[in-house]
Amino acid sequence: MSSSRRSQAAIAMWTGWIAHNLDVQHWRRKLVGFLARDSWQARIQEHPAQPAVPRQGLYRVLICRPNHRAGNLLLLIPLIAELQLNFPGTQVDLIIGNSAATTNFRRFPNVGHIYSLPHHALRHPWKFLSVIRTFRQQHYDLAIDPEISSQSGRMLTHLCRATHRIGFSGSKPSAKLTCSMPAPASTMPAEQIPVTLLRWALASNETLAGR
Repeated sequence: MSSSRRSQAAIAMWTGWIAHNLDVQHWRRKLVGFLARDSWQARIQEHPAQPAVPRQGLYRVLICRPNHRAGNLLLLIPLIAELQLNFPGTQVDLIIGNSAATTNFRRFPNVGHIYSLPHHALRHPWKFLSVIRTFRQQHYDLAIDPEISSQSGRMLTHLCRATHRIGFSGSKPSAKLTCSMPAPASTMPAEQIPVTLLRWALASNETLAGR
């Protein structure tokens, strides 16, 4: 066996041991929290902050929802439909955590690339990094973090190359979002939360334009 293959086998063995013996979710949250800190965000911020999202010039949109539960991912369908209604011809890409859920989105003509992250990043580090590297090569006019409390979604929203980034303020770092909305009331239906975020960002732009 060549030295490179022995190295890969050793790395795979140690990665498997770590994933099996450590609290993967605990360390995943630690890692995501570190990457989402303001000091890290400042290094990856590539565009000056802008007040809101314009209705013109949005040709590529990225939705960051790296969740593996199919039910949670289905809550993105109203948002995709809203984007198709307001921005016909705009390509919508998604980052999700469940490859089996991709078929639910393929029926929308505006859906382009679907990036699927592995459920356990520590168990599949090379696949995780490969997906990150792939979508980082793209440029988007708008990136959306549609979930109120997901640290992973916020990290990916900041890592992507986007002119506008929108999400909810509150428990997650939001200083580098170009437009952040206060978290809505807990009584709001879950499927309406992402749509409300988009409408709020667009309405904020119209309010500013009218001043």
